[in-house]
This record gives sequence, C-alpha cells and structure tokens, in this order.
Amino acid sequence: RSSDLEGTRMPQTFIPESDTPRQRNFVEKYRKTFGVDRIPVAPAAAQGYDSMLLLAAAIRQARSTEGPRLQDALENLKERVEGIVMVYDRPFSKTDHEAIDSTRPLVMGEIRNRQVVFAYDEDRKRDALSR
Repeated sequence: RSSDLEGTRMPQTFIPESDTPRQRNFVEKYRKTFGVDRIPVAPAAAQGYDSMLLLAAAIRQARSTEGPRLQDALENLKERVEGIVMVYDRPFSKTDHEAIDSTRPLVMGEIRNRQVVFAYDEDRKRDALSR
C-alpha cells in the first residue's frame, strides 16, 4: 500500500516542487503533455530531458550524429547547457562520464501524501540557489 511509504526519505536529483522558473515550466509542460497531475518518476524525467539537451548540444558541436564524433563532442562540450537538474558546464571528460557529481549535491526527498517533496527546507533553499 502506498500509505506504508509515507515519510520514506531518499536522495533525489530533482523534486517537482522546485522553485526555479525553468523547473516549474518543465513540470507544467510535462503535466499538460501527458495529462497527469504528478510526474511518476520525476528525477528520471528531468535527467532524461537533460540528456537530450546535452546530446543536442553535442550534435551541434560535432555537426554529426556519428558515434566517435559525438563522443568527442560530449567529452569536450563547449556549450554550457541549462538543464532541469543542473547547469552543465563541461560535464564529461575522457575519463569521467558522470555528469552529476559533488558540484551538484543531491537533496533529500520525502514521501508526503503520495508525493516526493523536499525533506528539509535547507535543501529547498540550496536547490533554488544552485540553479
């Protein structure tokens, strides 16, 4: 039962109640596009969206969709990409393919009334300032 999960906490890269205009716009468009009140797995939706923004930037830079050229562009991305989860400024290198790192700390989410919300007000404030 979903009520058994009430109060459960977990680290999150994105919580839909975030306060930046870019994030609010993303949530509103998602809800309208898919006709839902809540995004079922909001971090996955936001990270997937950001992945496509990064891929589009790499395609523009490589001027190609060829694998090796895209990989080189991603590992040397010159364009700064404003995503939903974070702003990506050279997110990858030849030895590091993890875009989410200590420069973008995770926040703690908590299930309340079947929604994942910020567990701590400090995380909400820090999250808004980091974007």
